[in-house]
Amino acid sequence: MKNNIVQLSLGYYDFLALKWQTFALTKTYPFLKVYTIGRSVNGVPLYLLRLGCGPRKIHINGSHHGNEWITTFILMCTIEILCKAFKNGESLYGMAAKTLLQKVTYDFVPMVNPDGVSLAIEGSKNEHFTDKHLSWNEGSIDFTRWKANVRGVDLNRNYDAGFKTYQKITEVHGPSYAGYEGPYPESEPESKALADLVRTRVYDIVLAYHTQGKEIYWTYDNQYVATAQEYAKIFEEVSGYVLGEPDPLAAVGGFKDWFIKAFQKPGFTIECGKGENPIATSQSEEIIRATLPIVFAAAKDIKKRGH
Repeated sequence: MKNNIVQLSLGYYDFLALKWQTFALTKTYPFLKVYTIGRSVNGVPLYLLRLGCGPRKIHINGSHHGNEWITTFILMCTIEILCKAFKNGESLYGMAAKTLLQKVTYDFVPMVNPDGVSLAIEGSKNEHFTDKHLSWNEGSIDFTRWKANVRGVDLNRNYDAGFKTYQKITEVHGPSYAGYEGPYPESEPESKALADLVRTRVYDIVLAYHTQGKEIYWTYDNQYVATAQEYAKIFEEVSGYVLGEPDPLAAVGGFKDWFIKAFQKPGFTIECGKGENPIATSQSEEIIRATLPIVFAAAKDIKKRGH
């Protein structure tokens, strides 16, 4: 990874790293397209990186939670690996990259929550830090556990999937470093921008990268989605991660939950790595080895039974 454009030169991965390395990637690989799908509370662009031109549409996102910024780095590494293979005419996992990118279009949103990432990394040194953030962090100056956006809303609770159920069971009833679902679904510009993108593009499958646990979540509220289990089993096999069964009362309001509910298509949460968040960056290469095959496997078009 020494000669790669995507680097963890500072030991962490914030929006500035994402911004400049995205620019460098597009300069080296002009077939990689970049769009802005919206802006965060603080006005930071939410980047979409598009790769491929095929009819099958796959969406992958990272850093819904501030202290899970390593997922942005993992996705950017993944994008660079795909770009290199395409440019050099190489094959990965038995498939030529050119063939793959003729079959599918990948839409990556590597950093859903740039404001939260900044708070998790910088804490009180962040330019938007206020006494409210200290209060929402329970008075602690350690912001490494910060998951929410800058308004104290947990973006992966802010989607319209069991939202009212979560409001009844949660013990968090206002802005917090984690767990507060917000006043209503998609109340935050970050979650609204992502949901609007998905409604416009109507993806065939979505993957949301989180940390930690080396698990894959693929169900929501006992809803049956054709082909979802088949994909889940393939992802488990190629990654070495295990299929998880989250508490049905707690697993609500998430991005993949909303996608499954709204579109009745396969949606997955990929819990990368092991340990406490933020995950040690020393796990990066291991996480890439586990998750890159999932990105390829998602390209497989499994037909519904009876078709």
